[in-house]
Amino acid sequence: MEKVTVRRALAAQFLAILLAVAPPATAQVSVSLYGRSGLSAPDTYFYEIYQNFLEGQTTWTTASLGRSFTAGGGMEVGFEGTGIRIRAEGLYTFDSWVRLSYSKLIPRVFFDPPSIVTDWHDIPFNMAMSSVQLVFPTRLKLWGAEPYVAVGGGGKYYQFGEPTEAADSAAILPKDGFTWGGDAGAGVVVPFFGGLSGDFQARTAITRYWGKTQTDFIYSGALMWRIH
Repeated sequence: MEKVTVRRALAAQFLAILLAVAPPATAQVSVSLYGRSGLSAPDTYFYEIYQNFLEGQTTWTTASLGRSFTAGGGMEVGFEGTGIRIRAEGLYTFDSWVRLSYSKLIPRVFFDPPSIVTDWHDIPFNMAMSSVQLVFPTRLKLWGAEPYVAVGGGGKYYQFGEPTEAADSAAILPKDGFTWGGDAGAGVVVPFFGGLSGDFQARTAITRYWGKTQTDFIYSGALMWRIH
């Protein structure tokens, strides 16, 4: 029930974003809808937590997020004459995995040197992202292509399944949760025909979760359709 509630909250947030950026009827604006897909590539460990470091047997759990296919869509509002645009979009990762290791430090016993024993586990995981971005033109054009930079913010919702194999009861498993964060990136818009254009973008989504900074690089392309 909690997962359904969070999904509804994300959907409501995204709808509110769309309503917020929707322009008045009298404004000189352009409106486009688009679908986006690409690759989400986290760059660091998701978390690394030590237990019993000063007393008892030292153990630690390390989790890292794998790369995954991501897809979604959004709406763009452009203010003609300025080149500035506002985008609101939602993305979702598919068939993602967390690689989790649970390690124990075995101390020296007489003439046997200390050693480390590690168990490995795979955990299915998906992530929903929503964001609002301000897009600023660079005033450069090459064969009609327009480079830009973008900054913005939004949120991420992490959802984890059960380990594929039973994990040690002392291992620290990831938990579902929502967090706010910021976006920054750059891209290029390439006009096609009939109100269609392509958008190719690289950006990073930075949040704070599990007590550390989480950085996801997103490399994607979008097909945009101007409807107004």
